[in-house]
Amino acid sequence: MRIRWIPMAATLFVASWLFACGDGSEPPTQEGPSAPSAPAAGTAGVSDPAVLAQLEATYGKNRLEVDPIGNSPPPGAKDSDVFLRWYGDSPKLLNANVRGDGNLTDALLSYCLLDFTQRHVKDPGKFAPGVADYVSVSADQRSIVVHLVPGIRWQFPAVDRNDPKYRWLVDLYATSPPELTADDVVFTISTILTPGVGGGGQRSLFDGAVVEALDRWTYRITWPEPNIYALQHGTALQHLVPRFLYGADESGKPFAADEFAAGFNQHWHNDKILGYGPYEFVRWERNVEFVIRRKDDFPVVKPALREIRWQILSDAEQAVLRLKGGQLDFTSLMPQQYHRYVDEAQDGSDFRGGRFTTKPYAPLRYFYIGWNERRKPFDDARVRRALSMSANRDEFLKTCFFGLGRLVESHVYPDHPFCNRDLAPTPFDLEGAAKLLAEAGFADADRDGVLERTVDGVATPLRVELIVLAESPELRALAAVYQADLKKIGVELTIAPMTFAEWQTRVQEKRAFDGYTGIWSQGWELDFEPIWHSKNAGPNQGNHVGYSNPEVDRLASEFKRTLDVETRRTMALRIQELIAADQPYTFLFAPRSITAYRNGLENVVIRTARPQLFSLPWHVAN
Repeated sequence: MRIRWIPMAATLFVASWLFACGDGSEPPTQEGPSAPSAPAAGTAGVSDPAVLAQLEATYGKNRLEVDPIGNSPPPGAKDSDVFLRWYGDSPKLLNANVRGDGNLTDALLSYCLLDFTQRHVKDPGKFAPGVADYVSVSADQRSIVVHLVPGIRWQFPAVDRNDPKYRWLVDLYATSPPELTADDVVFTISTILTPGVGGGGQRSLFDGAVVEALDRWTYRITWPEPNIYALQHGTALQHLVPRFLYGADESGKPFAADEFAAGFNQHWHNDKILGYGPYEFVRWERNVEFVIRRKDDFPVVKPALREIRWQILSDAEQAVLRLKGGQLDFTSLMPQQYHRYVDEAQDGSDFRGGRFTTKPYAPLRYFYIGWNERRKPFDDARVRRALSMSANRDEFLKTCFFGLGRLVESHVYPDHPFCNRDLAPTPFDLEGAAKLLAEAGFADADRDGVLERTVDGVATPLRVELIVLAESPELRALAAVYQADLKKIGVELTIAPMTFAEWQTRVQEKRAFDGYTGIWSQGWELDFEPIWHSKNAGPNQGNHVGYSNPEVDRLASEFKRTLDVETRRTMALRIQELIAADQPYTFLFAPRSITAYRNGLENVVIRTARPQLFSLPWHVAN
């Protein structure tokens, strides 16, 4: 049976395999043979060599390679009952297809919904088998075929089985829990592309794509043009959701086509996670903790940590105090904490040869200040550059972050081969910044110490509100230094500390800001469209600042379909050059992070790519 989703106003049904196309048209799909007839499945969760051989004969070489390190704890690793970790501020909801959240993905979704393929721990350009045992990519990079390991089951939703309104779920699971199938991929991608659905920043990854189930466990995604990241995008969906649950209301009634988007955005299960992976979601007590528990029947990997409780603490100092008090097993030290507890501490103290181990690593993220180009005067590149030249980044890094990081001029990870290292560093130059503001029409005509310029006949002072994450003392300190320097050239900066949830509302949803401090977590592969393409400037999409540059738009789209590596590198360098000239962001630095955990925790493998602090192979010493 072939199942195809056509990306045009599709009608969504829970119990139906059919998706209707809005105008009856059908975009082209990859030419080639139909899927081979799938042999009968063998043992649940175990790959059938005959199936894999048949897939290779039909679609080509399997691109998956076993990782010599992998996600499993070493043989003989001791099971431990409860492992306590730190989670920052509470998210608004747990459906990443509605609201994207890198921390949610790394800390919860990756455990409950294991990516179909797993990047190699030390070589993120290679992928290992996991939930999928076969992946092929067409020679033109337009199409990917994926085979899922049969017999992997969806866990029972985290609801009260005795509540009569969930009887339909109890009945559904009574015979056998629903199996993870190709249709779950069809449903998830079609949902991401449905007009009106939040999207979580993933829509651009599948623009124009056709996804089809070739049999119960095999699916194919075909993009209209070459996609150099077909393997990544086609096997690492941020949040896979099954049709039977997310296509229905709380009584199990399928959403009608005209109510699907609203029903999904406000879904009754959005404060829970339904998984199929090594851990199941147990509960979320807002502002207290998340609890996930190991599923012993998951066939792909069996972690040694039976239960993980993510304690929700917006105050980083509370996390360290709980670690010292035995109420946390693992956390990260903020720069001020590292300075106090490690740099300035005596040998033999808690964090210097005492009760805890510290381990540094370079996270794939960067700090920046984003400027809202939808608002005046931030629509003027001269103003944005002046604001960047007023940022004493060396001082920020030295005094606010205690040297834990390195300055960046681009959003591309500094060690990535496509990072443009020829970009001229943005200088700290208040005199030069003042000249740029004068060129943009600002002057202190009334001599009150604040620059102004005339807009529509009204003298408008240069007052800037900067939103900062309240839970970061480092960013608050940075903003204070910035405020003092801007005052010297007549710019009045107001600091607005906000929780992450408040930040999401103002920045992601309403776009109601002048400037904000931000932290972007990155994937290893580069995709310039989600953050920099003008088509992704809407609410809950990645282009928060409303950046628009036609050449960047063109290059960002061409980049993903350009197969030649050197040509692609040239395009990446040019994109970074254009962004640096436009200054939609004031780029700050890539941080260096320090983990801290109690002695006796072993095999703490830190991955090169996200999720970097993935605890599947960790274990407590015997």
